[in-house]
Amino acid sequence: MVELEKYVAKVLEQKRKYHAKVLSDSALYVNMIRSFDTYDLFANDVWFLSDLFTHISISLIETLGIDPTEIEQLSLLFDAKLPSLDELLQGIMIKFEKVTPPEITKFFEFVERNIKEEYQEGYKEKVYAKGIYGVSKYGKAYYDPVNVMRFIVNVLQRLFLEKPDLTRFREIIDFTAEQLGVSKNLAHHIFNRISLLHSVLSESFILGYGILGRTRLAEHGSEATKVPVYTYDREIINVRFKKLDEVHNGFILGLSTLGFSYLTPREGVYKKPSPEIVKYVSKLAFNAISRYRLTSWAIGNYNKPEEQKDFRKSERADQYMSLQFFRMMLENIVDGVLEKEKLSSVMKRQYKNAVLHLLALRTKRHKWGYTPFKEMSSEELKNWWINYWAKQGLNSSLLEKIYRVIEKWLPRWEQEKQSLQELVQLRRKFQALYR
Repeated sequence: MVELEKYVAKVLEQKRKYHAKVLSDSALYVNMIRSFDTYDLFANDVWFLSDLFTHISISLIETLGIDPTEIEQLSLLFDAKLPSLDELLQGIMIKFEKVTPPEITKFFEFVERNIKEEYQEGYKEKVYAKGIYGVSKYGKAYYDPVNVMRFIVNVLQRLFLEKPDLTRFREIIDFTAEQLGVSKNLAHHIFNRISLLHSVLSESFILGYGILGRTRLAEHGSEATKVPVYTYDREIINVRFKKLDEVHNGFILGLSTLGFSYLTPREGVYKKPSPEIVKYVSKLAFNAISRYRLTSWAIGNYNKPEEQKDFRKSERADQYMSLQFFRMMLENIVDGVLEKEKLSSVMKRQYKNAVLHLLALRTKRHKWGYTPFKEMSSEELKNWWINYWAKQGLNSSLLEKIYRVIEKWLPRWEQEKQSLQELVQLRRKFQALYR
């Protein structure tokens, strides 16, 4: 009983602090000022990341025949709108609606809008070979498991965003290839192309790809630009190129993999110096930057004035407290499983983090790159999770032991967590509509 009282007191204190830092009327003001103070830093990072990941996406589209509509990173456009009076009375201070950008099209349309007509057929053959039901000829195409390709183009980009160190990322590429049965050549291609695009953005300013004040000017010399690239084979080579299409999809000796690159003509394959979709970088960046100043209201949303003044009346604070109880329950289960293991408190914390990560893979709501996990079978998710954390230094046998204990309850917990996360939002929208 004493232990329970201690946990309740701890969570109540966390609830009070959460309310004070996020939901109180003073928190709304302080967080708004902080967003103004950090605006320039945020904008600088957004421009770099939007540029990098849009060009990585273009490269994957052209070399793998991926539909642009399947790449989550390209669909991060939102309109911010003011609430109605009824919504405002329910504590809804700002609304965000996802926008479908006209630049994000199907693959064939992407090719026709960006590639010169005489070269279009060569790019379209990539899709014919990969196989489209109702389009490709029987016996002349192969069909990728849909989830594998979505995982490659979405999750790998997300993991590179979270762990941009190329040495670590190579391990993630190898691990993913092993888990999904992806060929070594494809792993080689993806790593080298991402490494090249990252190096070019940092080391060589070229038309359509580069950030003033951040991207360096390349060495003065011949017509070709030279940049150092860390390769899949753990070597650093100097890569020369003249045009953007060479960086996106061109065959580069010592870097490219046969079957995943093109021999590019001297005059280039793009209708314009850079593909039409490159202009989309500005749209993505400006959209994210404009929303940053609304961060205070976004994180303090669904919160009435009387709730802002008293944490005991706040449904959002209650929601946070419920999620904290949920987290503590999972951590206590891990403590029970590891009770007889001789582990330091730091290592036990890592196993708890691993379990929280497992639960989060299918319940993320505000981050791109996690949708493919929802399409995995339970066995696929389990294998991916165990091997991922084993690569981080945890014992795979202990991870397996923990998974066996929580396996039966995992689907129910995922559903429960999802419901808790959405409960206040759905209730307030309903009350605003039918009050």
